[in-house]
Formats: sequence, C-alpha cells, structure tokens
Amino acid sequence: MMNNQKGLTLVEILATITILSIVGILVWSVFLQGTQYSNEALTKNQLTQEANYVQVNLKDIHQNTDEYKIIFPTPCSIRIEYNESDVFYLENAQICYEMSSFITSDDNSPINVLETSIYPKNKHYSISFELILKEKNNEANQIVTHTNLYRLKEDKS
Repeated sequence: MMNNQKGLTLVEILATITILSIVGILVWSVFLQGTQYSNEALTKNQLTQEANYVQVNLKDIHQNTDEYKIIFPTPCSIRIEYNESDVFYLENAQICYEMSSFITSDDNSPINVLETSIYPKNKHYSISFELILKEKNNEANQIVTHTNLYRLKEDKS
C-alpha cells in the first residue's frame, strides 16, 4: 500500500460541489430578483409616462373645446371625439386604461362619461376622476392617478 498519496477524496469533491452549488443558487436568485425588480420599475415608469400623456391631452381638450366625448373602444384604447370632427386616439398593446369616479365639482353629481358628452364651457367646468393604467399581461402592475380637469367659468356680462 502507498501511504503518501496526494489528491482529493470523493467526500471532499462532493462537499466542494455542494458548497459551490449553494453559493451559485444564491447568486443566481439575487440576479433574477434584480432583473425582475428592474423590469417592474421600467413598466411603472412607462405607465406613469403614459398617464401623464393622457392627462395632458385630456386637460387640453377640456380647456379648449365646448364639447367632447370619451370612448373606450377596447380595454387598451381611448378615443376622445371633440370639435365635431377631431379625434384623439390612443392605443397601446401592453397598457390598458380605465376611468372611474367621475364627479362634477359644481354639484358633486356623478357623470357617466361613457354614455354622455361633456360640456366644459356650459355645464361641466370641473371634473374629478381616477385614471387607472394597467399592464396588460400583469394587471397587478398598475398605477392610479387622481385627476382634476378644470375650466374657468366665462364672465357672461
């Protein structure tokens, strides 16, 4: 028998592989969590930018037209008809839109904008609502913005 053998035993190799596997799994899970968090943050940023874009256009239409109507042809599109022939149309394959809690400021009565036109010059000077944007593939990833559209009343003297 040889008493002076150099090398690694099977137990040492198995212990090394086990330790390296555990460390590799930990590093991989941290990497995957970071990637997932980054994707969610990117989507939230896109939802916020889209909400800002919709709000700016709604505000502009509300302040500069006499009548408009908001229509949701599909869950992932918004159509606003104004000035009898103009249309603001927004469609996105990854983002779906909702509006809720429509209230006029003048008398706090609810408005169902899907069934009626809005008259900011005569009747609906100020409207409050929630604009909800959701990621189509992951509805848990959403933002809710509380929006107020206003228009100064014209002096009728």
